[in-house]
Amino acid sequence: MLHTILLGVIGGPELAVIILALIILFGGKKIPELMRGLGQKIMSPSYFFCSLIPV
Repeated sequence: MLHTILLGVIGGPELAVIILALIILFGGKKIPELMRGLGQKIMSPSYFFCSLIPV
């Protein structure tokens, strides 16, 4: 049971691999644009309130 709970935790090495893969796939110039768009999407009120309502 404990093993399945810890499976979802992302540690330092996993995060480093994910960041490295993003840099390889999108390049250093495209990542800030993608993160900015993602941040605007998440911070919009409609997205926030729709995520609170269970479907």
